[in-house]
Amino acid sequence: MGFNRFQWWKSGMDSEVRPLKGKQHTLLDKIKHGDYNFSFSFKKALNQVDRDIEQIIARVRTEYKGCSELTLAENIRDETRMKNVRKLKLTEEMHEKEDAKLEELRTELYRLFSIDLWPSMERGEIDFDGDVLQLYKLYEQKSKDH
Repeated sequence: MGFNRFQWWKSGMDSEVRPLKGKQHTLLDKIKHGDYNFSFSFKKALNQVDRDIEQIIARVRTEYKGCSELTLAENIRDETRMKNVRKLKLTEEMHEKEDAKLEELRTELYRLFSIDLWPSMERGEIDFDGDVLQLYKLYEQKSKDH
């Protein structure tokens, strides 16, 4: 991924699975391809930011050894400011993308099977703890029962 000054917080992220495009791909094809899987590149980037912050804090504690706690806290805050902003932006974007993926998946499942199990699962009426492929199979089975 090249540098984009409007998305600088994403620098260093691994490329993700490229979603399948075009109408020739079925929902099942997209699920098996991983289009609706959780994006671990965001998690990986967040973990890296946390490690960077820990290193900065350790460095600042060493450089400002003997200073007051207030001075130390101010320097840590100043030195980690942009890392914290990056972490916040990554977290926001991760949630936005995951919510959009889930909404698209819900829409596609409804379009294909003409049933919406989402509310029942949210209310706990349907006990489900599986992956996306298992969710597809659950919809498939429930649509046959319906």
